[in-house]
Amino acid sequence: MISEPPENENKSSKTLFEKIAKIPAIGIFFALLSCCFISTESLIIKIVSNLHPIELIAFRALGMMIVFVITIFYNKYSFYGAKDERWFLLLRATLGFISSCFGFTAVRYIPLGDASAITFSAPVFVSIFARILLKEPFGILQLITLVTTLCGGFLISRPSFIFGTNEKIEAKNHLIGTLLAFACAVFAALVFVMLRKMQKTPSAVVIFWFSFTTVIFAPLTTMIFDTFKMPKDLKTWMLVALLGLIAAPGQIFMTLAFKLEDAGPVSVTRTISIVISFVYQAVLLKESVVWTSLLGATIVCLSVVIIAIEKWYRRKPEAFQKIFCLASNKNKENSNKENVVN
Repeated sequence: MISEPPENENKSSKTLFEKIAKIPAIGIFFALLSCCFISTESLIIKIVSNLHPIELIAFRALGMMIVFVITIFYNKYSFYGAKDERWFLLLRATLGFISSCFGFTAVRYIPLGDASAITFSAPVFVSIFARILLKEPFGILQLITLVTTLCGGFLISRPSFIFGTNEKIEAKNHLIGTLLAFACAVFAALVFVMLRKMQKTPSAVVIFWFSFTTVIFAPLTTMIFDTFKMPKDLKTWMLVALLGLIAAPGQIFMTLAFKLEDAGPVSVTRTISIVISFVYQAVLLKESVVWTSLLGATIVCLSVVIIAIEKWYRRKPEAFQKIFCLASNKNKENSNKENVVN
């Protein structure tokens, strides 16, 4: 999904990358690390309730921008990206900003685990836009996963006309948060499609422009709606600083994961973020987890896993043949051992 052109890499860094690439399952490990950082970002957004979430994503983006400016200078990349991919670069930055606004605002309306489950359903929506914009196939499997994802989101939203509630305001907020989370997933799906269009632009340049766009437009957005205010206490400043510090590692580890491992298993691994978010919700935030949220999140996770495995099989069928061959060979060995014993 995220590709890094080989040019401009010096010999020592390439050698180091090759050494890292030889470590078994290192890409999956990096994906897990990224999940921890990304889930922690949402947790901080949830905790710092005295600042608007759109303002907080500006601090988050500022941390990323500093790191990737240094990366671009170090590798001597062009800040403008590949000439024929600049419109896609602009779209990716704009759509990414909009997706972040929806996603982090949703966290304020609904529990952390619920928001994470819905926003991470983006790969399911990718199939729709990939069909429209990239002419990729959209079959019965994609339709089923889309329907099941919407059903999972329906369970998470817990509409009052079915499940009932005595708190009308809470029910209204839950509906708003669910819609915001789904909007985040849809715009994130468009971001993934834009990334597929950019095969020559270095990922550092892509993330820089996303960060730069967010740093410019997030404060302007909060000023327009008169919600901008600076942190006032030390705890808030520390959490904001932490948000800026962990944003870049989350992006770096995810980029490395996609470079070192197939997109299928990495996409499956990313669903761990949903589990981490529910743990944060129950253990750190002391919020109850209702059965509809768990069931809905499970359905969404399964839909994402099915889509990831299907794409993995379509792109790397030989990998599955090896897996099944190994499994069949092990079964044969076990049966032969049983025959010998008998």
